[in-house]
Amino acid sequence: MIKKNLMKTFSVIMAAMLAMMTVACGANTTTSESAQAVEETQEEQNLENSMMASSAIASSEGEAGKVETVYVKADANGAVNDVVVSEWLKNSDASTELTDTTDLKDIVNVKGSETFTDNGDGTLTWNASGADIYYQGTTDKELPVKMKITYTLNGKEITPEELAGKSGRVTIRFEYENTEKQTVEVDGKQIEVYTPFAMVSGMMLDSDKFTNVEISNGKVISDGGNYIVMGVAVPGLKESLNIDEDKWEELDSDGELENKLSNYFEVTADTTNFELGMTITMASSDILSDFGLSDLSDSSKIDDLKDDMGELNDGSTQLVDGTQTLKNGTSDLKDGVSQLYDGTKELKDGTQSLYEGVVKYTDGVSQVNDGAAKLAQGAATAKDGSGQLVNGMKDADIVGNAQKLADGAKQVSDGVNLLSAKLTGMSDMMTKLEEYQTMLGQIQAAESYLKGSGSWSADTATGFGIISDGKITDKATADAIIQGASATSTGVTTLTGGISQLDGGMTQLNQGMTTLTTTVNSLANYEENTLDYDYDELNKDDDPDKVTTPVPDPNPDPNPNPDPNPNPDPNPNPDGGNGDGDDDNNNGGNSDDLDLLNSLRPGNGNTDATGDDDEEVSTADLLGTSLFQTNDDGSVTLTKDEYDKLLKQANDNAEKAGKYDVLHAKLGELNTSVSTMSTSVSEMSKSVTTMKDKSAGLPEGMMKAVQPYYQLLGAAQSAEKVLTQALGSASALAGSGSSSNGDSMAALKMLSDGAKQVADGNAQLASGVSTIYNGAVALDEGLGQLSSGASELSNGTSTLASNNAELVDGTKKLNDGAGELNNGVSELNDGAIKLDDGVQELLDGMTKLDEEGIKKLYEAFDGDLSEFSDKMQAIQIAGENYTSFGGANADEDSSVKFIIKTDSIKSL
Repeated sequence: MIKKNLMKTFSVIMAAMLAMMTVACGANTTTSESAQAVEETQEEQNLENSMMASSAIASSEGEAGKVETVYVKADANGAVNDVVVSEWLKNSDASTELTDTTDLKDIVNVKGSETFTDNGDGTLTWNASGADIYYQGTTDKELPVKMKITYTLNGKEITPEELAGKSGRVTIRFEYENTEKQTVEVDGKQIEVYTPFAMVSGMMLDSDKFTNVEISNGKVISDGGNYIVMGVAVPGLKESLNIDEDKWEELDSDGELENKLSNYFEVTADTTNFELGMTITMASSDILSDFGLSDLSDSSKIDDLKDDMGELNDGSTQLVDGTQTLKNGTSDLKDGVSQLYDGTKELKDGTQSLYEGVVKYTDGVSQVNDGAAKLAQGAATAKDGSGQLVNGMKDADIVGNAQKLADGAKQVSDGVNLLSAKLTGMSDMMTKLEEYQTMLGQIQAAESYLKGSGSWSADTATGFGIISDGKITDKATADAIIQGASATSTGVTTLTGGISQLDGGMTQLNQGMTTLTTTVNSLANYEENTLDYDYDELNKDDDPDKVTTPVPDPNPDPNPNPDPNPNPDPNPNPDGGNGDGDDDNNNGGNSDDLDLLNSLRPGNGNTDATGDDDEEVSTADLLGTSLFQTNDDGSVTLTKDEYDKLLKQANDNAEKAGKYDVLHAKLGELNTSVSTMSTSVSEMSKSVTTMKDKSAGLPEGMMKAVQPYYQLLGAAQSAEKVLTQALGSASALAGSGSSSNGDSMAALKMLSDGAKQVADGNAQLASGVSTIYNGAVALDEGLGQLSSGASELSNGTSTLASNNAELVDGTKKLNDGAGELNNGVSELNDGAIKLDDGVQELLDGMTKLDEEGIKKLYEAFDGDLSEFSDKMQAIQIAGENYTSFGGANADEDSSVKFIIKTDSIKSL
C-alpha cells in the first residue's frame, strides 16, 4: 500500500503537469508576470506559457489571498543570477487599503498606479481603492532548493560553452538539493522533515538537432518540429520518509520506487550541432494538497490501515487460495467443454451421415414410385389384352369350334376310309381330288392371314371356317383373336419388366432404410456417453478438507433411470438444468467460487483497509496481462465489465446445454418414426418379392392365353401337310391308270393314314383350345387383381415420394443445426481455454502480489504503519506551512511557486 500510494503521487503529478503543458502549447502571449524576462524566441515563450499554465492549475492559489511567484534567472549550469518576486494581493472586500508583510526591496507596482507606504516594520500599506494590487520586488535571499545542471558528451563531462555546436550522444542532468527543513508536531511527537518541493523542469529540443530522446523520470512529447521534454524530481522526500535501508530494499526490490523518489533526472539524446534554448523549472511545496492527495496521510483511513495490516496479510493468503480454487474450476470447465466439443463434432458427423442416408432413401423411393407407376400401367395394359382375348374366344366359341373341327377331321378320316373301301373308279377319285385341291388353297389363304402376310378374301374366310369347323368365317372374329394374342404378349412383357424394376427399387429402399435406422438409433442413444456432460462435475471443490454444500436440483427427476422414449421437457430449466433455481443469472456452481468472483467485483465494498475503492490494492497487481485493464504502474484491476463477461459466459454455456436437451428429445421422436417407417418398407419389400416370384409364371400363362391363335395356325399347317400328301398320292394314282390295283390301294392307304393323322391332331387341338380358354379366364382374373394392387401400390409410393422434399429438408436443417451447435461449442471451447489461461495469469499475479507485495509490506513494517503514517502527516504539514518566500501576513492564506529559467546554449 505504501509503495502504491507513493507511486500514485508521482504518477498524478506527472499526468497533471503533462496534460496542462499539452493544453497550453501553442499559446503566443505572455503574462504580465513575465515582464522581467529577457527577449525570447517564440518557442521559448510557448514553453514558458505551458509551464505557467501548469503551475497555475497545480497550485492552490485559487483559495489564497496572496499569490506569490518567484522568478529566478540562472545560467546554463543552474547557478542563480537574479531573483524577482511577483506579488498579487487579492482585494476580495474591495477595501480602500491593503496591508502586506514583505521582505522585498525595490518594490514596483506593475499593474496600476496605486501607491504604498512603507511602515518601517516590514509591512506596507497600499492605497488600493478597492482594486487588487500587483507588485514586484527583489531579494538576495537563498532559494529553498538549489539546482545544478551538468552536461556530458559521449560519456565525458563538458561545459555548456564547449558543448555548443558539438555532435554525439549527450546527457543533460538536472540535480536538486533541498535546503529547507522544518520540525513539525504529529501526535505529540516532533518530527524533522524537508519541505516537500516537487521540481518539474521542461525544455524544447529541435527535432532537426536531436533524435532518440530519452528521460529517466518524466515524459517526452513530440510536438511538430520539436520535442517537449518534462522531468520530475522530489528532493528530500526520501530522506523525510527515513525508511530503514533493509525495509527500503524489501519495498523497492525492482528499483522503481527509487527512481520515482530521486532528487534528479537525466535527459539523453543523439545530437547534431548541439543547441539548447532556455529551460524552465517550476517548484511547488504543497504537492499533496496541490494534487488532491492529502487523504493519503491526514485521514482516518491510515488509522484504519494500522489496525488492519494483519487482516490484509491474512486476506491476501485467502485470496491466493480462492484464486487457486477458481483456477481448478476453470480447468475442469475447460476439460468439460472440450469433451462437449468432441461430442458435437461426432453429432455433426452423425447428422451428415443421416442426411446422406435420407437422400439415398428418397432417391430409392422415387425409383420405386416410377417402377410402381410402370407396373400399374403394364398391369392395366395386360388386363385389357387378357380381357380382349377372353372376349374374343367367347365370341368365336373357339372351344366348341375346336371340338367341331376335331369331329370334322374324324369324319374326313372316316370318309377317306370309306372312299378307299368303295372306290370303284377313277372319275370319282378325280372329283374328290379337285375338291381337296380347292380346300388346300383355302387353308393356305387362312394360314397366310394368321401370319400377317395375306389379305382377307372369300377363300380366307372359307379356310378359317374349315380349320374352325365353321365357327370363324368373318374378318372381325379372326382379327380379335390375332390382336388379343399380340396385346397379351406385349402386356406380359411390360408387366414382367415393371415388376423387375420395382424389385430393384425395393432392394435399394431397404438398404437406405437400414442405414437410416442405424444412424438415427445411434444418435438417439448418444445421450449419456458424450453430449450429456454433467456440469456438476465442473463445480466440484478439489479441496479435500473443504465441505461444499451441494445445490439442490429445482426439478428433481423421480425416475433417475434413462427414459427409453425421451420426450422434450415442455418447461426446460432456463438455467440449463444445472442452475441454482433462481432467476439472478447465476448459473449455479460452487458457492465459494461465486463468492470469490463477487469479491472481485469492482465497487462492491471489497476495498483495502482505507475504505477507498481508488486506494485499494489491485487483486491483479503486477500482472501486466491484456486480459484485464492494466494500470500505469503495471498493476491489473478486474473491472465490472470483465466480471460480468465471466458470468455471462457461464450463463451462455448453460443455455447451450439446454438446447441440447431439446435436440436429444427430437432425435428420440425421429428414431421412433424411422423405426415404424422401416417396418412398413420391409413388409412392402416382401410383397414385391412375392409378386416377382408369381410373375415368373406369366410367360406360361401367356402361352395359354394365345393358344387359340397358335392352335388355329397349327391346324392350318397340319391340314395343309395332310392334304398336300394326299393330293400327291392321288395325283400319282390318277396318273398311273394302267398300274396294278395293288399300286392304287397303296396310294389310298397313304391317304387314309393322312386323314387319320388330321383327325388325331384336331382332337388334340380341341383339348388344347379348352385348356387355353380356361387359362385365359384365370389370367384375366389374376391380371385384374394385379392391376388393382399395382394401382394401390403406385398411389402409396406416390404419397411416399411426395414427402421426400420435406424429409430431405428436415434432415438438412437438422444437419445445419448440428453444424451451428458445433461452431458455437467451438467458440465456447476457445473461450474456456482463454478463461483458463486468464485465471492462470490472475493466479500468478495474485501469488506474486501476496509474496512480493503484501507480505513484504507486512514484514517490512512488522505489521505496524504508525511510524510511516506519522512521517507522511509531517511531510504534508510542512508543505502546507511553506506559503511564502518574500513574506506574508501571519493571518493570511497565501501560496508560493518558483519559476526558474536558465540561459540558452548556442554556438557563436
